[in-house]
Amino acid sequence: MGQFAYMAEIDPDGRLVSFEQVLTDERFASLRIGKSTQADVIRTVGHVPRWNRWGFKDGERWSYRYQQNGVWDAVMTIYFDRNGVVEAMESGIDPLLLRD
Repeated sequence: MGQFAYMAEIDPDGRLVSFEQVLTDERFASLRIGKSTQADVIRTVGHVPRWNRWGFKDGERWSYRYQQNGVWDAVMTIYFDRNGVVEAMESGIDPLLLRD
């Protein structure tokens, strides 16, 4: 449930090729509504720390906490249809980190 997730790429010899933070606006923007699948989302931003079923469509929604624009505490919610394809995405204020 943190705001950071890192992915590492290891070559066949076991050496680190790349290491990067993946919960970013750029990574989320690379996902395509109507095309990206749950597997694509996992490859792009990692496994979801929190998900739930929603509504009458038998879909799911996955929520990722992150820092929008590297500054603001936010949650990106990705909605999937019953076939596991991205149906919508929305970003909003992280309710767990609201400050008075």
